[in-house]
Amino acid sequence: MPSSSPAPGVGGEAAASAFRLRPNPEVRVVEEHGTVYLIPPVGRPLRLNRSASGLWRMLAEGRPRDEVVDRHAVDSGCDVATARDEIEQLIASLCENHYLMRAPADAPS
Repeated sequence: MPSSSPAPGVGGEAAASAFRLRPNPEVRVVEEHGTVYLIPPVGRPLRLNRSASGLWRMLAEGRPRDEVVDRHAVDSGCDVATARDEIEQLIASLCENHYLMRAPADAPS
C-alpha cells in the first residue's frame, strides 16, 4: 500500500517550517500567454500547463504552502487532502529536477 506521507525532505509541517522554497537562480523563467517555461542552463526546458504555472508563481513568491494547497483545491475542485498530495508531488518533482531549491527558513532571500 503506497504511503500518503510526503516525499523525503519535502513535506510535513516540520519541513514546511524549517525550509522555504525559492526558484533556482540558474533557471530562466519565461511566461508567455499565461504559461510558464522553466529553462535550465543544461537540459530541456519544462513547459508548465496553466494550472501548474499558477502554482509555480505562488511557490516562487514564497506563499505559505497551505495557501497554495487551498488555492489548488478551489481551482481544481478537489478536496484539500488530494490538493495537498498533488502539491507535495509537484514540489518534490520541481526540487528533484532543480527548478526549485530548499533554503533554511531563516536564510536571506
